[in-house]
Amino acid sequence: MVRIRDLISDIFADQDYGKRSTTQRGERVKSRAEQRIADYLSSRNIRYSYEKTLQTFPVIGQKISRPDFYLEDYNVYVEYWGLVNVPDKRKREGYVRAMKWKMAQYHEHGIRFISLYPKNMDNLDWVFSTKFKEVTGLEMPKLVDASRDHFCSKCGAPIITGSNYCGKCGNVLVPNNTSTQTGFCIRQGERIAFNVERPLCETCYKQWTKFGNRVYSEKYCHSCGGHVQTSYAKPVCLECYKKLHEKSA
Repeated sequence: MVRIRDLISDIFADQDYGKRSTTQRGERVKSRAEQRIADYLSSRNIRYSYEKTLQTFPVIGQKISRPDFYLEDYNVYVEYWGLVNVPDKRKREGYVRAMKWKMAQYHEHGIRFISLYPKNMDNLDWVFSTKFKEVTGLEMPKLVDASRDHFCSKCGAPIITGSNYCGKCGNVLVPNNTSTQTGFCIRQGERIAFNVERPLCETCYKQWTKFGNRVYSEKYCHSCGGHVQTSYAKPVCLECYKKLHEKSA
């Protein structure tokens, strides 16, 4: 029995995939890109399974694959090829060979799938919607009303609108000076409650208080989670700043 993902895992260490992250549903995924894809699917009310075992290829024994996402209602798999640009040439070439072989098996066995790449993440909605229609012949479901769907920033469990505490872990959800909007830690990129006056998770905030440097360079936008230079004093990217300013105007 051969596991396709094991072939790739033999080549790559965990750190090659990036920072492990937690989705809105509370799942641990290999990278922030996979987290964004998972949360995007949830925002469109598309049911999915993460790394669902797929038994497909009766060639030289049974080969088992675990695609990143399986869209249950559409019988479509989603693969995020996140390591096609890894700096190490040997690793990159090995990954691309395994990727192409896997794609060929999908085509040979009539398995419907959508491929996503790191370059697609800057325009995920348009790219995924286009590929989704090409594969399924259907339009993407409409966005879920964010006012009705809210998740605990600590454990990812769904919560009741208006609740100040998570029923699963007891986390305080919305301090008095924050909104129900979800934000991101500007240092680690973890999902937290949106609060421009304190745009860091608990761990990073404790580290920050040792020096209290409000202009120290951070890595993520507190509003959209994009990888961009920010600081405690300016925690959101320019695009998000404009949007927030328009809302408050």
